[in-house]
Amino acid sequence: MAEEVYKEEAKTVEELQAEIAALKQELADMKAQSQPADDAAASVVKAMEESTEDKDVKVEMLCRWAAARAGAIVIAPLVGTVALMANEVYLVSRIAKVYDVKLSERALIAFLGAVGSRVAGSC
Repeated sequence: MAEEVYKEEAKTVEELQAEIAALKQELADMKAQSQPADDAAASVVKAMEESTEDKDVKVEMLCRWAAARAGAIVIAPLVGTVALMANEVYLVSRIAKVYDVKLSERALIAFLGAVGSRVAGSC
């Protein structure tokens, strides 16, 4: 009697192991089939992140706002020069921020020097 119970339990264990192996194989097959879809989705997301279209639109809007501010600043001749320089620095720093470029303090000072010499040369 004990032998029959042992044989039945052994048979049940074998059946369960076969079922587990079949499920593992089915899971492996499903992963293999879904892998290209996952790669395709990841490539689309990556392409969207690397797309500069939105950045270009943002930069264009920044340039338009800077031009509008410059048009308003030109009306005040005494304060206009310093305000125009500040407007240009603001524009350059915002464009750098949109494109994730970190501007160093030295680069900004060099930019101000170039703008200042241009302004001084035109006077």
